Amino acid sequence: MEKDSRIEDKKRYNAPYLRAFDYLAKEMNVTQGKLVEMMKGNSSFISAYRSGTKRVGFDYMKRLYNAFNEY
Repeated sequence: MEKDSRIEDKKRYNAPYLRAFDYLAKEMNVTQGKLVEMMKGNSSFISAYRSGTKRVGFDYMKRLYNAFNEY
């Protein structure tokens, strides 16, 4: 039960980032893969954020911000 609780906590924490990620991909008219490429990131991290196995770090928040500003 403890593990499920931690995953749900991470999902809640990651939710605003993922909403912004999805919104920007749509607004920029690019695929999620292309946005990850623009962020110089790794698509497996986005999957891990969605599943709650990883928590979004400041680095990836900043990468999303920079990718949008460079667009």
